[in-house]
Amino acid sequence: MSTIILQGITADELLYKIRKTVAEAIDARTPDNPETSKKYLTRAEAAERLNISLPTLNEYTKRGLIPGRRCGRRVLYLETELEEAVKKMRTK
Repeated sequence: MSTIILQGITADELLYKIRKTVAEAIDARTPDNPETSKKYLTRAEAAERLNISLPTLNEYTKRGLIPGRRCGRRVLYLETELEEAVKKMRTK
């Protein structure tokens, strides 16, 4: 094991530099753009966003038009997948 000797720096300055470096590393890993982070919507939120009823949302999910994910007894919709599904739908 090698030994590092620090001269000309106080313990408080060293602690400050360590905290600053760790905070910068955490910030670099955290996405700045909230659009890139995953956000899940409940059935009610998804239906409201699409301006459709809950039974219609349920039917679209069963037919595979809108991908839903089960989390226990709940069904959640990934916001980005919901937007992609709407883009793929054709209007009559």
